[in-house]
Amino acid sequence: METKLNNREKKGMTYLICLGTFACHLGREINKMGIENMHVWLMDGNAGGFMSSCIRHSQTEDRFIIFVACGGKTGSKLISTSIAELEKWNLKFSAIAVLPSLLEGGINIARTVWIADRLSETARRTFFIENNFPSNGDLITIREELSALTSKIYSMVRCAIYDVDRQGEGRNILDDYREKSMKHEKVLYSFGCMFKEGSIVQKDAAKAFEYFQKAANIGSAAAWCSLGIIHEDNKDYQNAMNAYMNAAYKGDAEGSCRLARLYEEGLGVDKDDSMALNWYIKAAKLHHPEGILKFACFLLDGKGVERNRLLGLKNLRIAAETGYQPAREELVKRLRDDKKRNPGLKMHQKLTLLVIESGFSARMYATKIGYPFNRFQQILDGKTEVDVPLLQAIIKSYPNTDLKYLLAGE
Repeated sequence: METKLNNREKKGMTYLICLGTFACHLGREINKMGIENMHVWLMDGNAGGFMSSCIRHSQTEDRFIIFVACGGKTGSKLISTSIAELEKWNLKFSAIAVLPSLLEGGINIARTVWIADRLSETARRTFFIENNFPSNGDLITIREELSALTSKIYSMVRCAIYDVDRQGEGRNILDDYREKSMKHEKVLYSFGCMFKEGSIVQKDAAKAFEYFQKAANIGSAAAWCSLGIIHEDNKDYQNAMNAYMNAAYKGDAEGSCRLARLYEEGLGVDKDDSMALNWYIKAAKLHHPEGILKFACFLLDGKGVERNRLLGLKNLRIAAETGYQPAREELVKRLRDDKKRNPGLKMHQKLTLLVIESGFSARMYATKIGYPFNRFQQILDGKTEVDVPLLQAIIKSYPNTDLKYLLAGE
């Protein structure tokens, strides 16, 4: 191969355009190997202006090779910018794309297939290679794999320079990669999200639904939930319920919460507070903030369960501690209502209101006043009495705190 390449005629400069962090790292290694009349451009940010400047001063005989490690957000944006710049100047280019391991799954693979298709459609010649080195492997293994990968890419760069086709490095690699990736539920789900949100690809509701359906058919709980949301947005509550039910039974917290809401509001089913509470509890056990909030409100209001104010407030505070804004607002509202109706609130309830109104979580508040968090948590739960050091710490950090109100009735 080397002899054949060296005997071929090559004119002008070659520009290897490395897009993204990983490609830039490999580009530096390739540059050390030395290829005659080749410049390596390392682009890991806004490529448009720099590329325009470089391309403007290029010659007709110059060659451009785009090198990208597909999958990341940066690479996706840079590839679009770079292709647009090259096409604007009517310059032909070749491309080398490293395809991430299918074991990664999810949005990275979905982005990869889109980028690879874009390159295949626009590049004069495209070389694909799958990166199979383990992301959690030991340093020696990764170095060996990176070295082997760099050597393969070096060989592809030379083939691109001399217009040499490589058996198996073109479209057939991508077709095989796509076929394998489409068997992964996370990849199909990610494609659905891309088309639904219009990220990278153009927004397309029909294609989003199609990919969500494919992912759901092979077991994706998140895809079932997304299908339910689409049905609910279209007022098709019966199909929404079926989709949410599938998601919930597969352990999806969002699906459980949305299913509970249908029961609570009587959408597509008879209103049933007991069933709503059951699904809110399942969502709460999966640490879903809205599920915890709703469970707390049901306890406080006695909906579908015996009223339990203490347990309700405790769960409401847990939901608020996650940073979920509706929970914070609900807790402040409930405590302020209690304050008006019952001036004799317990000290730990007054402290809870104080913390929420400060805008901090309990942990952040304890850190800010310099008080041990574990003890502060026990005080807020009403398990431990308020001590003098806590009051001193609060006054030191917040001199305007109304101590008379805090101590009233104690």
